[in-house]
Amino acid sequence: MNDTNKNQYFVYEFDTSFVEMSYSQFFEGYCILFSKEPYPSLSDMPMEFRKEFLMEMSILGDAMLEVLNAYRINYDILG
Repeated sequence: MNDTNKNQYFVYEFDTSFVEMSYSQFFEGYCILFSKEPYPSLSDMPMEFRKEFLMEMSILGDAMLEVLNAYRINYDILG
């Protein structure tokens, strides 16, 4: 999916998504989770894909909490 040699912001690839750090770090650790499949919105995703995508988002959030020793993680779903 992503070649880390071509994208310096690439962080990790899950089964249904991949993570990139945001160029702008106005919040430490600010990153974006992209779906591998193009859907107009979360509600347009097939249920099994949606469940996996949201689980991956949760796993990412847990990792960010631990790595950054953060108080909380803010999630935003756009689209």
